[in-house]
Amino acid sequence: MHNRRDMARSICAWIAAVAFAGCESPDWTRSLNESFAATDHPSAKTEEEHRQEYISTHSPESMRWLLSHCVEMGMSYKKVCHIMGEDGTLETGDRRLLADGGNYRVGDEMYAFGDSKGKIVYLAFREDRLVNFDRSEFK
Repeated sequence: MHNRRDMARSICAWIAAVAFAGCESPDWTRSLNESFAATDHPSAKTEEEHRQEYISTHSPESMRWLLSHCVEMGMSYKKVCHIMGEDGTLETGDRRLLADGGNYRVGDEMYAFGDSKGKIVYLAFREDRLVNFDRSEFK
């Protein structure tokens, strides 16, 4: 009977010693984790890297990333242009867009932002505030 208790105490003492002896990960695991975190995966790019890529190539991926991570409903036109790295193209044929059943008003300013594959995103601004934007559409 004493043998089982002694063995149980020994096991408990060993588990406690292992659990509390070093709460921190060994150095080699941290360096391993850091090396995986620093990959060239597209999502690892910064906002500025996506902006520069969009400016230089009109990359669809960078345009989508900027829209899904940085642009928000209610932003000013100037702020959206800063995020995208360039001005949008004013859509002067906005009567067609208004007729498409969108939630737009006469007087809203529509600006187009396009990518290298021909996809165009129209953003509407009412009194200099973005009014037709849903970030989830770009994720």
